[in-house]
Amino acid sequence: MNLADKIRGFDLNLLAVFAAIDEYRHITKAAKVLRMTQPALSHALARLRILMDDDLFVKSSKGMVPTPRASQLSQPVRSILSQFERDILGVEDFVPEKMQKVFRIHTTDLIDSLLLPALLKIFEKQAPKSRIISLSSPFALPREELEMGKSDLAVAGFFGNLPHGFYQQKLFSDVFVSAVRKDHPRLCKKKELSLSDFCEERHLLVSPGGELHSQVDEILAKKKLNRAVVAGLNAFMSSAWVLPETDCILTAPSRLVEQMAKVFPLKIMTPPMRIPEITIVQVWHDRNHHDAGHRWFREHIRSILQT
Repeated sequence: MNLADKIRGFDLNLLAVFAAIDEYRHITKAAKVLRMTQPALSHALARLRILMDDDLFVKSSKGMVPTPRASQLSQPVRSILSQFERDILGVEDFVPEKMQKVFRIHTTDLIDSLLLPALLKIFEKQAPKSRIISLSSPFALPREELEMGKSDLAVAGFFGNLPHGFYQQKLFSDVFVSAVRKDHPRLCKKKELSLSDFCEERHLLVSPGGELHSQVDEILAKKKLNRAVVAGLNAFMSSAWVLPETDCILTAPSRLVEQMAKVFPLKIMTPPMRIPEITIVQVWHDRNHHDAGHRWFREHIRSILQT
């Protein structure tokens, strides 16, 4: 009988049966672990005995004990099952310390500032051999990059409806606030920002897509009002340097403004109109959905940004 004929007559499941009986030395316990009935396991053991031409496991006062042949097979069988899980099924204990991966995120500088300080500390302790690259996000989902594996995640609040094959997880929602420099000549002493004040002042707009128009302008247009947007900035954090040096108003997510106010002398005010919250999500493609390293990465991003 050649090798092909021998393999054709052998059921790989029988190796799992052998390993379970070898570990638990008890038919009922082994059957429970393998989610088999006791008669089915006994039948599988009978097949093994015929194939190996040996009893393999025999009854004793202490349960099933291995024959010399079974003892000889114990380590090779475990090695075969372990290698099959690792190399064929891709099942292996995940150890972040051993991971050597470069994670690429398409996101904004705002998310970088909120995420990276804590995330880099986690990498230093748990995954010192892995690295992170932050890529500037276009004002849309980087679909091709995620599909082709050129990017692992996209994190932002402007992706809209996702195409088939993508997953998303909500990270946090944020409200919009307005901010001016603390010594603003007209607004520094006012407790509230009126609609007329808002429309009369000059405005900065964070505009990664290059527009000078946002949902705030759409809200004003419905009231038959408008404002003067004098600059569209391509990054969130650049407004931290521009705002304190001008008399402009910035209306942006509160997490950004509160971060800026820790460093720069700013006055934070409530906008005089209702602006819908922004929802920040992380998005990934199905190709990475079950990857252990990717799941580890996503979970740490979620834990950092949801706090």
